[in-house]
Amino acid sequence: MAGTSAMVWGLSVALLLVATLGLGQQPRLEPGLLGLRHTYDCGMKGLQLLVFPPPGWTVRFKVVDEFGNTFEVNNCSICYHWVTAKPKGPVVFSADYKGCHVLEKVVGNRLIYENQLVSDMDVRRGPQGSITRDGTFRLHMHCIFNASDFLPLQASIFPPPSPAAVAQSGPLRLELRIAKDVTYGSYYGEGDYPIVRLLREPIPVEVRLLQRTDPSLVLVLHQCWATPSANPFQQPQWPILWDGCPFDGDSYRTRLVALDGAELPFPSHYQRFTVATFVLLDSGSQRALRGPVYFFCSASACAPSGLETCATACSSRTARQRRSQSHRSDTAEPQNIVSSPGPVRFEGTHGQEPTLRPT
Repeated sequence: MAGTSAMVWGLSVALLLVATLGLGQQPRLEPGLLGLRHTYDCGMKGLQLLVFPPPGWTVRFKVVDEFGNTFEVNNCSICYHWVTAKPKGPVVFSADYKGCHVLEKVVGNRLIYENQLVSDMDVRRGPQGSITRDGTFRLHMHCIFNASDFLPLQASIFPPPSPAAVAQSGPLRLELRIAKDVTYGSYYGEGDYPIVRLLREPIPVEVRLLQRTDPSLVLVLHQCWATPSANPFQQPQWPILWDGCPFDGDSYRTRLVALDGAELPFPSHYQRFTVATFVLLDSGSQRALRGPVYFFCSASACAPSGLETCATACSSRTARQRRSQSHRSDTAEPQNIVSSPGPVRFEGTHGQEPTLRPT
């Protein structure tokens, strides 16, 4: 929790500073931001930033030059800076307009002084890893003066873009279930399996993300396939979705179901498709395999950021067929695989299991 609080506090600095643009403001308590106070001033001789962290917190500034290089503030001869953990002590950054990598611009009758600061982290290293309890942030300070009389006109601080979500591999709580009809109004329970279906009859399938309430998360299906047993790596297999798209080698194409109008709490946490029932053939004799068929999908949760929308584009048939030549089961991660609660048993039009033979 300490590491998480540090990151939140670091972001709070940028948010708090941009909320109090102006000149010579007094330190004030901003509610809801961990008790953080600050003051920022464009004076006649230089700029100054004071941050009042909560007791026990520390801030370590580095200054950024015009080329993006960072320098320890203490190495700037005319920068005054210190870090304190005293209950009421401020963290101070003070610099003359002519030093400490403060950039000067002349635009018309205005003098513009800019300076960038980034925070540093105190890293603690142990025998098997490292930790930090410090947050990170970047501040862009902006002071504008009237060139004729050097009176301050504007002082502002610009926050950095919102950071990308932290992503890492890990197990997901997923559920694959089969609906009783194409309206997805009700689903089969564990006691209803095996389900009996006629050949070519559509099966409505749904995969959903469980125990997540972040509306920005998107459930992404990678591969979906069928096997003759509860083992997802059992051979033979038949691909249903490949790279999230219907497998092109099937004469009865799997149909993706749009969720635009679905009444769901988090529509992006769901994926639906319908697949026409089929019979798996023995890879050697090419005879129909008797017994049930199990469905599996591999999936992940995606957090959109920047240009990444987490959307799956299904366009290039040639590319998908080329990718399908190396089968998914060798690289799929077990924690990202979800299966149906039970199997589906297929029958012919006369209520018997098909006994197809090669022709």
